[in-house]
Amino acid sequence: MPRHPLAQFKKADSERRCRTIGLSVGEVGTGKTSFWLTAPGPIFVASLDKGLEGIIEEHAGKKEIYFKEYDWSAGKEDFSQEYAVEVRDEILRDYEIALEHARTIVFDKETSIWEVFRYAEFGGPTDAPKDYAKLNQRYINLINMAKAGSVNFGLIQSMKNEWGSYTNPTTGKKSGAPTGERVPVGFSQANELVYVEMLHRRQVVKDGPSEFYFDIGKCRQNTALQDQTFPACSFSEFGQLLIEGSEEGDWQ
Repeated sequence: MPRHPLAQFKKADSERRCRTIGLSVGEVGTGKTSFWLTAPGPIFVASLDKGLEGIIEEHAGKKEIYFKEYDWSAGKEDFSQEYAVEVRDEILRDYEIALEHARTIVFDKETSIWEVFRYAEFGGPTDAPKDYAKLNQRYINLINMAKAGSVNFGLIQSMKNEWGSYTNPTTGKKSGAPTGERVPVGFSQANELVYVEMLHRRQVVKDGPSEFYFDIGKCRQNTALQDQTFPACSFSEFGQLLIEGSEEGDWQ
């Protein structure tokens, strides 16, 4: 029987892998890091905001969690483009090790890691034109490296005030002004590359504990979840929503 001409390419199959690559966005204290620490271990957390204390202890007794805190601080005397290159390369080396040995990898926060990559490429802020094509492709490859393996990968982004253009009705001059909206901070194409994007929210309840929620944006693994809101849950509980028919043990 002659070989099919398309046999030289990879043939798709229907097997669903119980893992995800997700973008978690939200304000401070909305449960982003806590959610990813409920993912299966071993977990590796690349931390740049030194915000694990008080959160990581609860989970460390239940699974293997490893972390590294990178010193990315403008207060350093040697803060420079060369220093940013050192930090970026250190993150890359550790990431490659984690891809081989971890079940879950978390960038906490991806916001700061993107800043490191950008500073390593261009140095400090200037008005000079910048060629983002090379930098963007390098960063896209970073995320795609996780897709090529079997790890869960969580990218955590913080939020900031959105600014827009404002025209003074009297003078006609244009200037920047806050729009009143809050937007994610980090690699702008991250939401295109991940499998699921989650907005984490906390609602204060009078005379009771705060309530936590997920607003689901894009969701490749189960489009029925898109634009839906769910009470915050553990990673394995969320995984069972992502892949229908999966069980808790599939996400361990």
